[in-house]
Amino acid sequence: MNLKPSIIALGLIAGDTSLTLKDFYTDKVNKISRTETVVTTEVKGKTGNNDYENKFRGKISVFGNYAITANHVVSQDEVVLGVISGQTMTAKIENKVEVSKIDGQELAVVEKNVEKDYAVFDLKKTPELCERYCNTLDIKKSLRKKDIYQGMDIYFLASPAMQVGFYIESKIAKTNVKISKDEKEYNIDFLTDTFIVNGTSGTIVYHRESLLE
Repeated sequence: MNLKPSIIALGLIAGDTSLTLKDFYTDKVNKISRTETVVTTEVKGKTGNNDYENKFRGKISVFGNYAITANHVVSQDEVVLGVISGQTMTAKIENKVEVSKIDGQELAVVEKNVEKDYAVFDLKKTPELCERYCNTLDIKKSLRKKDIYQGMDIYFLASPAMQVGFYIESKIAKTNVKISKDEKEYNIDFLTDTFIVNGTSGTIVYHRESLLE
């Protein structure tokens, strides 16, 4: 079993019993696709005496009126300058201004948590976006840490190169772990037994058994 850390996925598992067994896999892919979209983040600041600008995209998921993703999808603190003798050299972005958008409209930040690697935005503050993306998923009904167990069946979508429809089934490999990445410590609710797939960051992870009632 591969225990590579899946810090790219949200630490939430949504139990969804609304789908039938008819056209099971197609229904699941379509259901997830309707709850996810692309978020674009623009960063401006300074590195030393130089002005710095960057724009990058990622995946964001919608629970009700809240758009949620991994914090590293919508944040950038450092710039990689290069590698010298195997050591990665970075520069901190000073006076940083960070704006995330969906469909060109700025998102209202509710919370960004670096340690747990999540970011939450309120779509109600942007009525046009809420009309387009808000749904009936209730984050309060998501499975809690105490409900997640090793060996639990899960599934999610990956989006390599921002393409959609890469359906992945996996299992929970380990729960409640601390890992180090880029010299930072993260508290992770769970690891999966799937290799890290670029483009999975910010996705909702679903518990397969909930669909088989």
